[in-house]
Amino acid sequence: MSKKQLKTLIMILILIPVFVGCNKNYNKLVKEYDNAFKEIVNQINPEKVSESIKDNDLKSEFEELDALLNKIGEDVPDEKIPDMMILRERHRILKEVIDKGSVWETLKEIEKLSLEDSIEVLMSYK
Repeated sequence: MSKKQLKTLIMILILIPVFVGCNKNYNKLVKEYDNAFKEIVNQINPEKVSESIKDNDLKSEFEELDALLNKIGEDVPDEKIPDMMILRERHRILKEVIDKGSVWETLKEIEKLSLEDSIEVLMSYK
């Protein structure tokens, strides 16, 4: 084995734990996000949307979830970018449900139907 091959092998052995460590942290944060996401969605009552959002203080829980998503987004491995895009879309739908659901009484019927569909989509992620 030449010196150049030996150096390359050593560099690979040094870099493998770095890449694996990054993925472990990313996966840990995503799992934490998924659990928090499911917890919030479980608290949304499709029959009493506005009340369940206010009674369970889902706006503040969502803010914590938002901070966690931003933390995940800081260091996304290249192979996980499509997964991150899906997380962001789910997050956007949840934000819309919480924002519009908290003013349910003021929504037009078509907006309520749209929001009900969005809630169904969120429930399917559980």
